[in-house]
Amino acid sequence: MFQILFAFTVFASVPNKITTIDGDLGYLRKPEAIRVSYFKNKVNFLEKVIFSDAQTFQYRWMAFATLTKVKPDKKVFEKALRSNEWFLRDVALKASVSLFPKESLGWNRAAIDDVALVVRTTAIKNLKKLQDTASIDALWDELYAKRNFRKQQGLWIRKHILDAIVSFLPSVETHKKLWESRLLQIVKTEDETLQPYAFSFLKQNYPSGPSFVNDEPISIQRKKWMAFLNVKN
Repeated sequence: MFQILFAFTVFASVPNKITTIDGDLGYLRKPEAIRVSYFKNKVNFLEKVIFSDAQTFQYRWMAFATLTKVKPDKKVFEKALRSNEWFLRDVALKASVSLFPKESLGWNRAAIDDVALVVRTTAIKNLKKLQDTASIDALWDELYAKRNFRKQQGLWIRKHILDAIVSFLPSVETHKKLWESRLLQIVKTEDETLQPYAFSFLKQNYPSGPSFVNDEPISIQRKKWMAFLNVKN
């Protein structure tokens, strides 16, 4: 379900301006039930706020959130996804999974290489929710794409990419040996943020594998798997 709870927190710092339009804008700060009732016949106003550079991020974000409850419009989503502003692309992707599941697949596939890290991460998470196994090869490429590194240090999006890939693997019928080889390569890396997802895959494929105690350090788990699989550094 599309979540909008954080918006009430950010609105606490928004000044209460008194202008002609603020009579409507003020309702964007109301609880959801009141907003939905008030704006059900003011969809055009919501659209204007969403795409208005003159309005604050908070008002534009809440206008979009309200629109998704009042009258979701695919054209508005498509326009938001073409926007130069990352938060519009992000909020559109977040809401798309439940509101436009068919179109959402293509939208999220197209966003995995978005210039904004936040947007890319949302797209990856959505593809996992949609269980888009067809995107598995593209996601593997993204795992090693330069945009997902900073000064040779992997960014946190990479763990979401690998999490999605591992969730797809039980449904992937081809190239199983290739994927096992790739996940073993992850185990051999020193990036501990990725290794738990590789361990998850190995546990599925080797139920008789090494045993672990609760909260065992990743470095110890790695050594056990390396020994079990007879993998050399």
